[in-house]
Amino acid sequence: MSERLPVSHDNAIPLPPFWGAKAIEQIPLKAVAPYINKTALYKFQWGFKPQGKSPPEYREWARQAVEPIFNRLLDQAAQENILLPQAVYGYFPCQSVGDTLIIYHDPQGARERCRFTFPRQKTGRGLCIADFFRAQESGEIDVAAFQLVTVGQHASDYARDLFQRDIYQEYLFWHGLNAESAEGLAEFIHKRIRVELGFGAEDARDLRDLIKQKYR
Repeated sequence: MSERLPVSHDNAIPLPPFWGAKAIEQIPLKAVAPYINKTALYKFQWGFKPQGKSPPEYREWARQAVEPIFNRLLDQAAQENILLPQAVYGYFPCQSVGDTLIIYHDPQGARERCRFTFPRQKTGRGLCIADFFRAQESGEIDVAAFQLVTVGQHASDYARDLFQRDIYQEYLFWHGLNAESAEGLAEFIHKRIRVELGFGAEDARDLRDLIKQKYR
């Protein structure tokens, strides 16, 4: 078992713009597209490996050979409403006790809503997600943000139809795009949350760095 090291709590507790959850039913696909991890999509979802190419050679090859596929699918998805990004996100008052995060109904912490118990690292700093929130014994109420995202049932149905009709390559393209679009949407909402909490400007400016989780 690694040595458990404390997490600093000298930062100010952010004030969320609202408490509870809010749904966003229409998110433009063009707003989500820049957050799609093309490396994961091209190499791992679609299987376009470097095959001996140097990183610069692969990037140029992908720009010419793979980027047109990506753009074609995005155009079709927008025109035919195949991908319909939607999200629910929100802010909830909370405190931690050990490995558990307590979520409250009210900002005063008078009424408990639910609890989440998280695993703790067995190596490294021995951290747990609950460590990053104010402890109950501090008397301070912290804020936790949660999100749920989807690109819609039609995206799955469309890919499944291609599979059932043995249009396998197109199925792989759409299945991969659906998965990475959902991941990109999660990053899009994550960025929105960080901006609303007041520290988004401290993150990396380049979206490629944000995809690599280079936050403050």
